[in-house]
Amino acid sequence: MNILIIGNGFDLAHGLPTKYSDYVDQIAEHQGIYEYLWETQGADNEKTVLYNRIRKSVLFKYIEQQREAGWVDFENELRRIIEGICELENCLAKHSKKNEDGSYTERLYLKKGTLTECSLFLKMVLYEGGRGPWTQSGFDELEKDVLSQAMDFVELFKEYIVWVTKTKIPEVKKKQYFENFKVDFFLSFNYTTTLFKAYQKQINADKFCFVHGMIDENPDSKIVMGVGSDFYNEEKHEKFLECFKFFQRYQYKSETSLNYLQWIDYFRNQNVDDLDEDENRLQIHIYCHSLDLTDKDILLPFFELKNANVWIYYYDKNSKLSLQKNLVRILGRKKFCEYMLCENPKVIFRRIVEQGDFYKLED
Repeated sequence: MNILIIGNGFDLAHGLPTKYSDYVDQIAEHQGIYEYLWETQGADNEKTVLYNRIRKSVLFKYIEQQREAGWVDFENELRRIIEGICELENCLAKHSKKNEDGSYTERLYLKKGTLTECSLFLKMVLYEGGRGPWTQSGFDELEKDVLSQAMDFVELFKEYIVWVTKTKIPEVKKKQYFENFKVDFFLSFNYTTTLFKAYQKQINADKFCFVHGMIDENPDSKIVMGVGSDFYNEEKHEKFLECFKFFQRYQYKSETSLNYLQWIDYFRNQNVDDLDEDENRLQIHIYCHSLDLTDKDILLPFFELKNANVWIYYYDKNSKLSLQKNLVRILGRKKFCEYMLCENPKVIFRRIVEQGDFYKLED
């Protein structure tokens, strides 16, 4: 019995431009998404207006600058942005100013010398929007504006995925390996429905799960796209709660799938001794997922299933080592050694060798 777990690398292996850097390039260079919005919705439509607003935002200018320096990961950049804004308050000093009517207004000023220590994003905010002084309400508005810019970025990204689904997935060249692969359960960290649309796989609704939401051709879908839950600090990040994945999963639980929890319970309750070695042994295939620590809460229960073997697919030595490091972070040293340092390891790394539309797998 096979569980297929995929990350964004599945789409990339099929030539789909679903990296955050692809999205940023599309906006920065007025590429396909701009033409799509213009042709389908017109110049004054709210989504076209959204596109133009994002291009002018400080948040996008910052991400574009990071993109020019190389690959960009929006979720990690968003974490740095939030940290920068949260640190700003520690860079402020309060002074009271007496008004003509005898009342006092409290103002917030940047402490001398703090600007040089600020993060790049914070410097860009301050240079573009002013260095103060602020009233408390004015400073609160600055924080809200950053949150709004982040939400805009996510909202347009959904339109981008719709564009990819409509224009790029129909052109996908299928891989024979996945055409012949029997999928009993399917867990996706992607927003696209590539497996269904390109391969016409028929899977019962209770046996597939899009843990971050499924966009397909509906740009109004709710998705999980934000900062990893492990980074949340109750004392610092309350104002940016909406940007954290754990809260988004709660907020959008009616539109994101939790089917995998039922699968875990089902397989945990199976009697391992009663399973047929060939037919019922559970094989978990993790394909093109980075094993990032932000997804530990979802992935770890699969590794811990007693009646399962896990195959992790990789392309080269560098990607294998990166996956191994992340696996240690997910499992911890003790479980990593327990699963890997034995005669029949629970987790097996399998190298993918591409030969045209064919895959050759090597242990």
